[in-house]
Amino acid sequence: MTYLSITSFYVTIIVVIKVYIYKPVYQTFVYVREKYLKQAKREGTKIEITCPDHKCIVSPDVWMKEGKRLEKVFKDPDHPMVLWGNLVEKYESL
Repeated sequence: MTYLSITSFYVTIIVVIKVYIYKPVYQTFVYVREKYLKQAKREGTKIEITCPDHKCIVSPDVWMKEGKRLEKVFKDPDHPMVLWGNLVEKYESL
């Protein structure tokens, strides 16, 4: 919290890591790269996941705990990219 002495109000600053998904795997099921989840854990922030029709803000711990892990090979077969998939609408914020 940041204290403003002039107006005597408390202001909460929420910092989130934003991830935009342009094409979900199936309806609202999306995969998020583990790199972004680890970054959010390290910084102590949440992740805002936006796909065409839905948007949610979720803790990286919850996303990884309830999600599905996938190792996908893109360029280098020795280093697959780790992705975590979950439903966006399950955590949708209004």
